[in-house]
Amino acid sequence: MIVESIIKGLKDEPITLKDETVESTNPYLPKLYMCGIWIGAKGTGKTWSLVKLLKHYEESSIIDKKGRSHEMRTILFCPTGNSNFNTIYKSLKSLDQENDIILNYSDAVLLDVLDQIAKEEEEIKEYYKYLKSYNKFKKNNKLKIKNY
Repeated sequence: MIVESIIKGLKDEPITLKDETVESTNPYLPKLYMCGIWIGAKGTGKTWSLVKLLKHYEESSIIDKKGRSHEMRTILFCPTGNSNFNTIYKSLKSLDQENDIILNYSDAVLLDVLDQIAKEEEEIKEYYKYLKSYNKFKKNNKLKIKNY
């Protein structure tokens, strides 16, 4: 029998996501962003089911609320990620084989990866600010730049 217990001090209310979220155009796929843990005995299809799910995301467009398309990035924490027995990972377009397979997990490594992602997010936001300003400048035909 399964018994549900309340854990004191745990906030279990749903969180509200920012309006900047992205999602797959395939309505049957889980919402992005997600973390997954695949647990099972050897040879039960953990790697295959993970890769199959990621392939479905790769085959669908990932768009934001403004309809802009986004590239997918997969970061894999797996001690056998580069193993000759797991060559199926090489079929993922979204997985950078050199930089995004982490073989030795630790909380410090995870925090480093999250910091790197946060820095990349800031760079992308700066790029979109620049692009918006540039497009405004381009639309304004009255502006003339004088060469001195």
